[in-house]
Amino acid sequence: GFLGIEIHEVTEAEADQTGAEVGEGAYVSKVLAGMPAAEAGLRPGDVVLRVGDTPVHEPDDLIQIVQAAPVGEKVVLTVLRDGERRKIAVEVGRRPSPEALLASAEGGRWWRGMRVVPLSDELREQTGLEAGRQGVFVREVRDGSPAAAAEIVPGMVIDQVGPTKIASVREFAAATAEGKGPVFVHVAGAGIKIIKAPEKDAPDPGGSGENKDRPGGKGAGKKPDDKLKGGSRD
Repeated sequence: GFLGIEIHEVTEAEADQTGAEVGEGAYVSKVLAGMPAAEAGLRPGDVVLRVGDTPVHEPDDLIQIVQAAPVGEKVVLTVLRDGERRKIAVEVGRRPSPEALLASAEGGRWWRGMRVVPLSDELREQTGLEAGRQGVFVREVRDGSPAAAAEIVPGMVIDQVGPTKIASVREFAAATAEGKGPVFVHVAGAGIKIIKAPEKDAPDPGGSGENKDRPGGKGAGKKPDDKLKGGSRD
């Protein structure tokens, strides 16, 4: 199983901040965006003390329990947050692909064949944008994907989805979640691009998660549309 967190032993400084004991539990240093722990409400700075009735004395305890848990099972974590114990139910997930993990670690998101990440000051400087310009940075585009067909390329900055101005990956995710058909996006310096939805029975080359069909599942064995031939798959 997989939760999508990074953990380590509780240090003296972290014990002072959280009220935990040094060496007690597993300190959550990072929660990966879009993963089971994030969806359940786990936060960086939480200290996991128990899984169900089983105490967590050290990070390896938590790792072993989660790895042994079946995908789809709900586990109840007892965590210490702001000096108080609380219970958080998390549905154990399947470990995602390295690409999905990378996007999550960067705070990024895949959608229709492109991966966008936060627009940092360094990226603004690289792209020649003025300081304070908002949007998301296109880090990667899959060949054969809807984004590639719309002439989206790495290095572009998207600052609007449909009628919605966006300033973060979270806002981008919310705006794109509403669109099921063709979606208009505005690219800084390049104008409007129209990104079509993935073909119904073809795997989405970008790992967007909009099309759940995969080889061996529903839709497997069907001949792909000509325009998707040659494109990389998940």
